[in-house]
Amino acid sequence: MPSSQYYLGIDGGATKTEAVLCDEQLNVLCRGISGPSNYYIQSLREVLDHIKEATQFALEPNAVTEDQLQGIGIGLAGLSDGDHDELRSNLPSIFSFDPASISITHDVATAHAGAFNGGPGILTILGTGSSCQGIDDQGKIIRVGGWGHLVDDVGSGYDLGRRLLMIAVRMLDGRLERTQLADTVLDLLEVKGPRDIISKINGADFGKSGIAGLATILLDLANAGDAYALFQIQEATRETALLILSAIEQYSGNPVPVSIVGGMTQFREYLEAIIHVVDQATAGNEHCDLQWKDPLHPPAVGAASLGMNRAQQ
Repeated sequence: MPSSQYYLGIDGGATKTEAVLCDEQLNVLCRGISGPSNYYIQSLREVLDHIKEATQFALEPNAVTEDQLQGIGIGLAGLSDGDHDELRSNLPSIFSFDPASISITHDVATAHAGAFNGGPGILTILGTGSSCQGIDDQGKIIRVGGWGHLVDDVGSGYDLGRRLLMIAVRMLDGRLERTQLADTVLDLLEVKGPRDIISKINGADFGKSGIAGLATILLDLANAGDAYALFQIQEATRETALLILSAIEQYSGNPVPVSIVGGMTQFREYLEAIIHVVDQATAGNEHCDLQWKDPLHPPAVGAASLGMNRAQQ
């Protein structure tokens, strides 16, 4: 029997916007994907357009219309607390749904809601960017990281891509011994000369997601034994572990459920190295029983659950 209740969840980041149509049991009925909607990087118009497009892709295959939705939840990367009113006031341009009834928050909050189904735990996003949020047994919210790519985003795809470029340009101007890494970057970027890297990485069609896309190259070079690449991966691993360890130190309760989500989790050796550093740092601490968990639901479903909660208030 078709569901009589539908909920829409939207998860937006620097690479893509995903919308999911869920039933009242949070089963995913359909997904829609559109362009990026990082609130800090994209313009407001781009954010709204990509939310609208992803929503249409999620609703149309099931012939569900917006007036059949019981609730909507939105979680966007780069969205600060001060941005909520601006986004909410502009939602009527893409939704007929009452904007006051829509749950609006940042992407790590929706990812946390999905990973732990509303329960306590520590959630780290490692995607194009990075961020960490914990909600402990007392309901205290803990935020670590999430300061944006200009000053933070440790361990993310962008961080690793930036590290690769940093090594390459230092090799190309003589500050570091040149290895195959420099030529790999030149070939990958398809530039005529070293100085053309500047215009390439600052071009409108490259951007943050383009730099994040270079992460796999740094990981491959590290696995192949390039000492410079290996050192940078080790540093990124250490910094990411510190992100999680800081949240653990502020967390009240035991055991401590911990989950990691995002595109960087596809690199199993990198993920396992981060977990190993955290495990070593907490070994022997009887007050810290870490329990590594796979997320129960993806971030977009977490957004739908927050939309459901708001509708039921």
